[in-house]
Amino acid sequence: WPPRFAKLVVTFDNGIALAYTDPRRFGRIRLVPGDVTASPPISELGFDPLLDMPDEATFSSRFAKRGGPIKSVLLDQSIAA
Repeated sequence: WPPRFAKLVVTFDNGIALAYTDPRRFGRIRLVPGDVTASPPISELGFDPLLDMPDEATFSSRFAKRGGPIKSVLLDQSIAA
């Protein structure tokens, strides 16, 4: 301990430790004051399909406004995250 490629280790009061590892160095850690969901890039994400799936009309209208290959439209997290 700490694990290989650990970038951040948080130890809680009860002794349990949480480690963020990033072997490929693609991840980022951002400390945000206040509400995390109100600041970019989190605030710019679209709906969560597991927690807040829109009705069929709203869903189709969001995708109908987009043009381009279907794969890039589906991967656009400003529509659905």
